[in-house]
Amino acid sequence: MEKLRAGETTRLRNSELEKLRDGDNPRWRNSALKKLRVGETPWWRNFALEKRRVGETPRWRNSALETHRAGETPRWRKSALENVRVGESPRSRNSALDKLRAGETPGWRNSALEKLRVGETPCWRNSVLEKLRVGETPRWRKSALEKVRAGETPRWRNSAFEKLRTGETPRWRYSSVEKLRAGETPCCIKSALEKLRTGETPRRRNSVLDKLRAGETPCWRNSALEKNRVGETARWRNSALEKLRVGESPRWRKSALERVRDGEIPRWRYSAFEKLRPGETPRWRNSALEKLRVGETSCWGNFALEKLRLGETSL
Repeated sequence: MEKLRAGETTRLRNSELEKLRDGDNPRWRNSALKKLRVGETPWWRNFALEKRRVGETPRWRNSALETHRAGETPRWRKSALENVRVGESPRSRNSALDKLRAGETPGWRNSALEKLRVGETPCWRNSVLEKLRVGETPRWRKSALEKVRAGETPRWRNSAFEKLRTGETPRWRYSSVEKLRAGETPCCIKSALEKLRTGETPRRRNSVLDKLRAGETPCWRNSALEKNRVGETARWRNSALEKLRVGESPRWRKSALERVRDGEIPRWRYSAFEKLRPGETPRWRNSALEKLRVGETSCWGNFALEKLRLGETSL
């Protein structure tokens, strides 16, 4: 009571009457009439009549007639006639005639004649004659004569005579006479005489005599005498005497005497006498006397007397 007098009572404890007096009643407790009076009634609780008065009726609650009057009728609710009148008819509902009048007929609905008039006929629908007139005929539809006139004839369609005139004839189509005149005759077509004159004869076609004259005879065709003259004789063809003269005889072809003279005889071919002379006799071939002379006699080969003389006799 004291709180009420002081005006401190909490809103939770205030009576319904107090809340109404203070204007603190929550909106969810206000009656529909109260909300309407203060202008706070939610949309979903307002009457349809009240919504119409304030102009807040949702479109989905308006009648078709009301929607029409307000100019808000969706296109799907309008009649075909209404859509046409306001200029909103979808293209799918317009008649072909209407589309043609408005210039909106799709290309696939236009007649061939209409497409030709507006210049939209696809190339594959144009007649060959029409394509030729506008210069769009594909090359594969043009006649050979037309291609030749336009300079587009492929080389494989030109006649041999036409190619010769334009200078496009491949070399393999020229006649031998024509190639010879133009200086393009391949070596395989020219005669041997012609090749010899122009210096194009392959070496395999030159005669041995011709090669010898030109100095091109291969080594294996030159005679031994010819090779000896030019100094090309192979070593294996030179005689032993020839090799000895030029100093090219292999060691295995020289005589023992020749090797001894050149100082190339191996030690195992020297005689014992020959080896003793230059002082090369091996120790195992020297006589005991020789070894004693040069001081190389082994201990086990010396005589006891010699050992005594040298003072090496053991006690």
